[in-house]
Amino acid sequence: MRILDRYIIREVFRHALLGLVVFTFVFFVPQLVRLMELFVRHSGSGAQVLKLFLCIFPAVFVFTVPMATLIGVLLGLGRMSADSEIIALTALGIGRRRILLPVGVLALTGAAVTLAMTAWLGPLALRTFRSLQADLITSQVSFQLQPRVFDERFPSKVLYVNDVAASGTQWHGVFLAETGGEGGSRVTLAENAIVIERLAHRVQRPGSCPAAPAQQSRTLGSRAFE
Repeated sequence: MRILDRYIIREVFRHALLGLVVFTFVFFVPQLVRLMELFVRHSGSGAQVLKLFLCIFPAVFVFTVPMATLIGVLLGLGRMSADSEIIALTALGIGRRRILLPVGVLALTGAAVTLAMTAWLGPLALRTFRSLQADLITSQVSFQLQPRVFDERFPSKVLYVNDVAASGTQWHGVFLAETGGEGGSRVTLAENAIVIERLAHRVQRPGSCPAAPAQQSRTLGSRAFE
């Protein structure tokens, strides 16, 4: 029976693998366009590019693994039925429940992989992707920031600067709004800010704000407001 189980699993698995490759490619292409747009606007290292690519796959596999498993079962058993192999196995006294046993094991494996992607790897990859995306944006924010424009490139943050010096390292009239944090919405106001070499924005004369006291620090990606 082990030979029969291996044969059925092989028939189903090879069609499922082909479906996984095709469906993953179809779902991955729109994300690839998004990545290319991100790297065109913001330069990144090879390690960051590789991490961003890897972070996309768990979210894609959540959809493609169940679809590939279904395609593998349909095509694998359909081919065996078309070649009268299932009829021959039934004639030898092997019941259909016994034939479906290895198929059920393969389906449960696909369900376990999908559950792991949904409950663990997916959220972890999403957090890593957003962190890397914020790092890419903040690494060049002092050069790409446009004055008198609300900048929403940062996750859960809106940045507004009234004026930017020619060097790009001095900001005037800074407004930072943060939403979705543990402490609720926060707003930080400052008359001037300086971009220092450690990628931090240090506010020299912060304004008062009821939602965010000026003495507390605020995080903007990998940079900090004080």
